[in-house]
Amino acid sequence: MLKINIENDMVKITKTIEYRYVEWFASGGPLELRVREAWGALGTTLKRSIEHGDGYCMGVAAKDFGQSGFGIHCAMFVDKQGVGTVPMEDAVSVALGERQPDDDENFLTTDIFAVISGNDVITLNASINAARLRTYLYGLFEKAELHENASKFDILRRADINKLRMIEKRGVEEIDLTCSVSEATLDRIKELEEKPNWLSQAKASILSAARAISDKDDTSRALLEAKKGRVKLSIRVPEGDLEKAKHGLKALANEAVGDTEDDEGFVIHLRNGEKIKSNEITVRKRVRIKKHANTVDVNDAWIRMQEYVIELQQNRENEV
Repeated sequence: MLKINIENDMVKITKTIEYRYVEWFASGGPLELRVREAWGALGTTLKRSIEHGDGYCMGVAAKDFGQSGFGIHCAMFVDKQGVGTVPMEDAVSVALGERQPDDDENFLTTDIFAVISGNDVITLNASINAARLRTYLYGLFEKAELHENASKFDILRRADINKLRMIEKRGVEEIDLTCSVSEATLDRIKELEEKPNWLSQAKASILSAARAISDKDDTSRALLEAKKGRVKLSIRVPEGDLEKAKHGLKALANEAVGDTEDDEGFVIHLRNGEKIKSNEITVRKRVRIKKHANTVDVNDAWIRMQEYVIELQQNRENEV
């Protein structure tokens, strides 16, 4: 029988922590105060458990960083869902097993870390466009019976100012955009076009450009209208049109960037031949964090995230 012995407290894994900011559609903020208010109103973990998709997201712990913000740790799980097990037998074939959680527990699917400082948000495992965190906070605020304006916000990525300067100095030749196409593609375009703010209009402009290009290409159009598939579009940027390029970059930072380091959302080709990849475009930092079970060590995660908050404030990257 194969035996694998690992000292878990010595193992570190690479994770990406990312800076995001809050955009309000009404006078409901700042977000840090709303989170503190809701957390105080819902004093126990079960009260802070919110339905999320097929499972739940539970606020399991918080950490007060004082002037650096308020940290929350949320666990996602499916109630009473078992986990698969792999028999470590030296055999021609084996059947996977299943282990059920005890009566007073559930198995962790994934977890979310966030440090909220005013309207600045540092995230770990928040998913594409911070959907997990945003959905959880909407549910938390509703459960805490906060004012309806408390949920009128979005959590957006910030484009790296250094990349914006490269755009302005060197100019953009074209953008290669790789899209995952689903049944919701056209609905998503409509949703973006109906939102009354300039950032969403910029997103919609990019998507409209993609549609215009696809209308000239039967293959691309077929992919866009398919239920599943991927389409790669090359969008030419007129020379000298820097404002559209910069606004488009901010839009791409939120709409087309995934949470993984190998994401292939887009590549920006500058006029001097340099390239900017999607995973280089947002304000983020890769760190080494101690591993714990199928997640990371909570204390080590808090340390790395607080360090990043201070670093951003010192470099004034959160004021761009």
